[in-house]
Amino acid sequence: MNYLTIVHFQQQIQTTSYQFFFVAGVAGVASFFQTSMFLFVGEHLAERIRRAAFRSITRQEIAYFDQVRYPLSRSHALISILLCY
Repeated sequence: MNYLTIVHFQQQIQTTSYQFFFVAGVAGVASFFQTSMFLFVGEHLAERIRRAAFRSITRQEIAYFDQVRYPLSRSHALISILLCY
């Protein structure tokens, strides 16, 4: 091998290395975007579920909470948990 083939080989390796770093950077940004969107959607979905549950509880008649199978402390605990968020 002469000097020119070694330099050419090193340049090819360097070019390939830059390409791999570029692909890794793009994959990192895509992974960050995917995780961010997953968290965003998850938070909004949880909020919608909490609002729907709270709306469902508040639309019940008062007699619903007087039933023996739903003790007062249990329904109050659920409402207070939903109101905390």
